Amino acid sequence: MPSAKLKVYAAWFDMMTSDQRAEWPSKLLIDKRVTHFWDDRKLLGNWYATFREFSKGSGHVVWDAFFVYNSDSKWTDQPSGLIGWGSTIISHKSQLAEAVAASLQR
Repeated sequence: MPSAKLKVYAAWFDMMTSDQRAEWPSKLLIDKRVTHFWDDRKLLGNWYATFREFSKGSGHVVWDAFFVYNSDSKWTDQPSGLIGWGSTIISHKSQLAEAVAASLQR
């Protein structure tokens, strides 16, 4: 969707041995609409884990997941406007595409 008006935030952190920052595939998401963050302390994954629906009740760090929000989403104590989410990204890529398409129709 090269002409779609989107913002993508990719948060990267170390969950497996191969996830070290030195091994990070920085050319994986090269679209100019993507902003990359390296999260050494897994703050984002731990924050999402506080919400039962995202951690599936495990309370473990949420990783290899996507979250699609409305363009007018408000981020206060909990973001509003969630359209869809899934984990793992690869196994839910059609769900991701559907959520992005739905966000563009709003």
